[in-house]
Formats: sequence, structure tokens, C-alpha cells
Amino acid sequence: MLLHKSEGVAAQVDADQDRPSYLLDRMTYANMLDSEGNRGHRRAARIKMSNFLDVFRKADSLGHAPKVADFQNLLLTLLNTNDTKQQKCALECLVKSGYRRGLMAKYKKLLEGFSDDEKFKDMIPILIHGSQTRSGDADVPDEYQKDSEDKVVQKSKRKETKSVIPKLEEEDREAMLPVIIKLLQSKLL
Repeated sequence: MLLHKSEGVAAQVDADQDRPSYLLDRMTYANMLDSEGNRGHRRAARIKMSNFLDVFRKADSLGHAPKVADFQNLLLTLLNTNDTKQQKCALECLVKSGYRRGLMAKYKKLLEGFSDDEKFKDMIPILIHGSQTRSGDADVPDEYQKDSEDKVVQKSKRKETKSVIPKLEEEDREAMLPVIIKLLQSKLL
């Protein structure tokens, strides 16, 4: 931090430190060097970033925020983090900011599944087929299929209506796959 004699300049430097891009730069620098001081900077930067994301997550719409493109790029960078809470907050903020012309709202449940540590393995078949279709019934006779379908329908009628995840459409793949790849890449970290 630069020290200046003028109070106005010092206030400006302090205000710059609360910008999310400054925090992200500071966190990146702290991750490159491993020392006690930098660990403290990492902790402080993560806490501040989480607090910022919590505030933004509570907003109704972030699409009309100033410099929304820069904000969306920052959120895309945060999708690579291995902190699941921070990742889910960044994903929710991206949806509220109207990223990809609102396309992320259509696939919100799919993306939330990829950000969840326990569900992300089950999301790959859903990405291809969607959760509405069932496979593996080709060798079963029709009368048994009807019985099993009736049982399935009776058993999970409520569950189907709550958790229908759409298949990723061909025309949406180009826009959505980079986001999905970032979410999957974070699971490797």
C-alpha cells in the first residue's frame, strides 16, 4: 500500500483495495508466494470476496450494474475456484447478471449440479440426455415396461416435477460448454 500525505489520495488507495479485481489480483499474487504474510492476505481476500458475492447474490437483477461485462469476467474467473460456496455464489450472480443473454437461467439446475461436489458426476449423462428421459428399457417387453412405468410414475411424480433438468440443446452448446468446463476444471483442483 502506498502511503501519501494527502488524506484524499489515501482514501482513494483504500477504496481501490475494496474493488473485487484488486482482491482477485491480490489473491493471485498471494497464491504464487508461500509465506505467513501472504497466507494472511489470502485469507483476508477470500473473506472479502465471499462478502462481496453474498451482497451481490442478494440483489434481484445485476444486468444493469455498471461495467457488467467486467463483473461477469470476474465471476467466470471465480468459477475455477475449489471453494464450493464461493463457486455457487459466483454462479448465482452470473445467472442474475444475464450472462449469455439469459441462457444461464435456462440451465441453472444443470450448472448448480456441476458446482455441487457430490452431484457433478451424475450431471454428465443429464447434460447429454436430460433428466426427462430414461434409457435401458429397450430389451424389456411392453407389458413389463407399462408396469414398471406405472410404479415409477407413482413413486416419483413429485420428484419429477421439482427436478426436471433440461438437455443441453445443440444451439446452446457453444455458449454453455465453456462455463461447464470451468466448473468441471475446478473439481480437478
